[in-house]
Amino acid sequence: MLASLVFASCGAEVDAQRFTASSRAAVKAGVADAERTEVVAILGEAPLPGLCSGSLIAPNVVLTARHCVSELIGSGIVCADEAVSGTTFIATRARDPEPPGSLSVTQVADLNTSTPPPFVAVKEVRAPIGNDTPVCGNDLAILILAQPIPTARLVPLRTSAVTAGEELTAVGFGSDGAQQQSAGVRRVRTGVPVAALGVLRNSAGRVSVTENDFVMAGPCGGDSGGPALDVAGMGVGIMSRGSPTACEQTVYTQVAPHHAWLAAEVRAATADAGIESPPWARSAEPDAGVDAGVDAGAEPETPTIIPGAGETLGPPVGCATGPSAALLLGVLAFLCRRGRA
Repeated sequence: MLASLVFASCGAEVDAQRFTASSRAAVKAGVADAERTEVVAILGEAPLPGLCSGSLIAPNVVLTARHCVSELIGSGIVCADEAVSGTTFIATRARDPEPPGSLSVTQVADLNTSTPPPFVAVKEVRAPIGNDTPVCGNDLAILILAQPIPTARLVPLRTSAVTAGEELTAVGFGSDGAQQQSAGVRRVRTGVPVAALGVLRNSAGRVSVTENDFVMAGPCGGDSGGPALDVAGMGVGIMSRGSPTACEQTVYTQVAPHHAWLAAEVRAATADAGIESPPWARSAEPDAGVDAGVDAGAEPETPTIIPGAGETLGPPVGCATGPSAALLLGVLAFLCRRGRA
């Protein structure tokens, strides 16, 4: 049971050994961070990933990746329904979210402790798309917590799109790259530039980045579902996927195209809980900045190849693998306590 919990893929075929190697590369420059309690760890039961990251965007709402709450349909990641070189490809889609009881959230900075950390239960899982819409560019979901965290620091969400070259901060609970069993500690990497945005194609001519995605260059200190933050600390992206062999090409789902949905859901969730919604969610409409810096709907005239991407930007690489024995014991204790409840 523990093996299936910890080594479950992010909704696609992921070999544990290969996955660990890619996870190391993705977060090797991250440093431990105990201050950003607005970035939380999410534990999921199989078939979900064992460990993901998320952002508190309201006292009772966590933003994370869709593949952290749903299995993905098919093997690998295909970003578009298209025919390339005589072959038809069907875009990867998500199954319905798993029951909320299979997920729990904690604010602790280090899960690798002998004392099981406190968890907050999830009462509802919501996503902006059904299982008829491709996941690429839509890899996000929200968790409605069973009880608010009233003193929580929050991640406000930005309405404007990222721009090429903009430097962001990545945060998550992935490996530090130095030790195999180092997952479960909140880590941060600052000054990570946006390398590309808009529709991109890989060397095989297939879409690997959509108009709702962006690519961060250099190693990212994040985990699946973890945020990309701008210089003001506002959330602009959710860690989605990357190449298993070139993790400097990490793809994030943009927040801006989904801002209106997120704001409406937060307003509804906070109203249901009888608490005030955060300032960023009170505006009825997002601003016009979503189109800043790029014509997101325009296909390049010739295929744009991401250097070193190979045939595809593959399965999500943000899930942490190889956690310590202490983390395993904490997860087991959590499951046992819930089983007795």
